[in-house]
Amino acid sequence: MAILNLNLYQTWAYNASGGAVTAPRNGSWVCALAVDYYGLTAPVNYSWEQAIAEHLGITSATNDNWIQALAEYYGETAPVNGSWLWALALGAAVPSVPFIWSLNTNLWESETRTWSLT
Repeated sequence: MAILNLNLYQTWAYNASGGAVTAPRNGSWVCALAVDYYGLTAPVNYSWEQAIAEHLGITSATNDNWIQALAEYYGETAPVNGSWLWALALGAAVPSVPFIWSLNTNLWESETRTWSLT
């Protein structure tokens, strides 16, 4: 998990993608996360946040706030520094899962984790 240049949208995109999203798309970090990482093709109701939320199975905004709903999806229960975007950016960090021989089911070509025998 990293906070990048205090740009919380950049931090969210980077953390949620496990570091795969490193540049904005059309000037938007949220668009880059949606298109480049999740493979989405269009915003929902002009909102990439809503498109990502629906892609993740979130069916409604919390208090009419998609950012809050996304933060809650990642287990955040309260704003951080008074902001749900802070909570989302920090909470979206992909947990590091050890790579264990014969127990991993991911494709080896897309892995960046370190192999372990235990």
